[in-house]
Amino acid sequence: IKIFEKQDLFEAIQESAQVVYVTHNYQKLVPSKLNLIRTTAQFVKQNPNVQRFIAVTPVELDNYFESDPQNEAIKSENDARSTYPNLTLIKSDVTVGNYSQFVHFVAGSLANNKMLQLNSSQESAYPINACDLADAVVTAIGQNETRGKSYLAQGPQEQKLADIIQTVEQLIGVKYKGGSSFLGLSPSQNNILSELTYPANTRNFSRFLTTYQTPKSDGFEKITSIKANVRGLDSLKSNKSITKERYLSQQEQDYLETAF
Repeated sequence: IKIFEKQDLFEAIQESAQVVYVTHNYQKLVPSKLNLIRTTAQFVKQNPNVQRFIAVTPVELDNYFESDPQNEAIKSENDARSTYPNLTLIKSDVTVGNYSQFVHFVAGSLANNKMLQLNSSQESAYPINACDLADAVVTAIGQNETRGKSYLAQGPQEQKLADIIQTVEQLIGVKYKGGSSFLGLSPSQNNILSELTYPANTRNFSRFLTTYQTPKSDGFEKITSIKANVRGLDSLKSNKSITKERYLSQQEQDYLETAF
């Protein structure tokens, strides 16, 4: 089902017994994640036939054009939990692997010599394989004890964003050399010219690289209580499908959604 209007979302939820919300690409639909996740929770609350409601909120897909991205994301998630107390929230750290939106953004930018700001945040990340994140969601759907709980999905290894980018460089055989921009405009700039020049996802990921903060763990259980074994950056290093040829002239795609 393609969701283009608010009524489409309402009708889809009215016909559903299980609802999984993922925050990818919301920037193209609404100016704030808060509006979409809250509306989804409200519609779920109105349907007594919904058995499970799970929200998956990868940190790389938060709105980094908010004035305080991390706290705005927390606010939106708390609002959804208040609206629907049985919500199962899974907040993930940076994803890696074949279905990682972050990895595909970096690989596509490198392969096509696009502007990529590498003065990345120096905060530590605990990257998690996107397939393991998806497996945890499937497991949570079948476990009643996950109702009303919040989980932080992180991998076992501490890394910097620069370490992940370097791994992608090695996989596709391309070293970042500066990239090209249009009229000197950076996709991370918050102005109308940048907005007209670059796609929403490109702008958001560029901001993410420079403003990422390690997710706060207060109030969250570890994802390993749902899925015992999760993989980190090491699972990306042996990935043979991340190649330069795959990403040449690629169009923007929603890689993460195919994992769910």
